[in-house]
Amino acid sequence: MGAARAALREVIRRWPDQVEPYLQLGQLLLGSCRPEEGCKVYGEAVDLLDRDQRQSAEALVGSVRAFLESGHDSLAFLEA
Repeated sequence: MGAARAALREVIRRWPDQVEPYLQLGQLLLGSCRPEEGCKVYGEAVDLLDRDQRQSAEALVGSVRAFLESGHDSLAFLEA
C-alpha cells in the first residue's frame, strides 16, 4: 500500500489538475483503514470535481466522518 500511495502522491504532485489520482488515492486510503487521510484527499480534490462527483464525494466523506465520530472501530465500517 505504501508504494501505491507514494506513486499516487507523485502523480498528484506532477499533475495537480487531474482528478482521477485524487479519487484513487482517497479510495486507497479509505480501503486501507486510513479514513481520516482518505477524507482529506477527497477534500483536496473538491474543486476538480464536477457537480455529480462533488455530491458523491460529500456524501461519502460525510458518512465516513459521522462513523468516525461514533467511536466505532474503522474496520466495522469497512466490513459493513
